[in-house]
Amino acid sequence: MEAEPFVTAIAVRTHDPLLDMSESTRGSVEVFLGGPVDWDGVETEACRIIDEIIEVEGVFRTEISSISFLCN
Repeated sequence: MEAEPFVTAIAVRTHDPLLDMSESTRGSVEVFLGGPVDWDGVETEACRIIDEIIEVEGVFRTEISSISFLCN
């Protein structure tokens, strides 16, 4: 078995793409945390933070790290 790590870097000028990405992880996050999450509250706070950074820097940058395991 081999581990194949990879990183995806993104830069956005609005919070919308990040909220779209986060929607796809809601189910797994709730399973990991063991219960429901106040997603409206999470989105409100995330938008506030992201928008503040975009206002100052002109763009919000982030990286998503993941790993795949390759079995022979």
